[in-house]
Amino acid sequence: MAGIPISRYRINNRFEIADDIQLGAMDWLVYVNYFGVCDVNVDKTLQRFPHNSVIVDNSQAFFSNPKKCLATIYSARKFFGVPDGGYLVTKWGIEIPKEEDDGSLGRCDHLLKRLAISPEAGYADYKIAEDSLKMQYPKRMSQMTQRLLSSIDYETVRARRRDNARIIHEHLRSINLFQIDLDPDTAPLCYPFWNSKEGIRDYLIGKRIFIAQYWPEVAKCNDDGGIEQSIAREMSALPCDQRLNADSINRLLECVWTVVGRKE
Repeated sequence: MAGIPISRYRINNRFEIADDIQLGAMDWLVYVNYFGVCDVNVDKTLQRFPHNSVIVDNSQAFFSNPKKCLATIYSARKFFGVPDGGYLVTKWGIEIPKEEDDGSLGRCDHLLKRLAISPEAGYADYKIAEDSLKMQYPKRMSQMTQRLLSSIDYETVRARRRDNARIIHEHLRSINLFQIDLDPDTAPLCYPFWNSKEGIRDYLIGKRIFIAQYWPEVAKCNDDGGIEQSIAREMSALPCDQRLNADSINRLLECVWTVVGRKE
């Protein structure tokens, strides 16, 4: 929207920046804390590049603390049942927008249908809500979203996500092509599981376990997209959120092992 030209860099199977990037005086580097499992990589990135040139995208890492950098971005709706809203942490003198978002109520249909009927019933409304957030100029968070967020027990949510992710990691790390380590306090968006065995995602969806697909435009590329294309095609973003208990996680693991074909 700002008309700023961009250049994309490559990553490796640790979600680290794989390219030898040389930043110019006017360049900014955006590093994504992928799925909330890359806190160590954030530190490594800030060791490689000037702090004032790095923006950390924590939209998938709500519970990761901001670092000393140009700016850190957070998303609330990826972690909680809210229609919109996010946070910007920066020492820059950013003027608070005067206009407040007034579209929250119209983005709640999918959330209500999920509660009243099923997740599938609200998917079309979810797509509409997502599209309504595109090409938006900055606005203040709506009063509705603020009130919803104020009612959340954040420590309970953090603990449940952390514990669920660690259980999944203990069982699947040996067959996960991602070489990741979970810190004791890591509370991810989901658990990124990359395995070249075909049919994992489709099987889980068939069992009514929702697996979001990331970067479909990369997966559909006809040219050799390298490791990024393989990740987009083969990765399963396994849920580990606060709605899942021990029985739910065990069922998820059993489904994965059914497709993979062996069990520890």
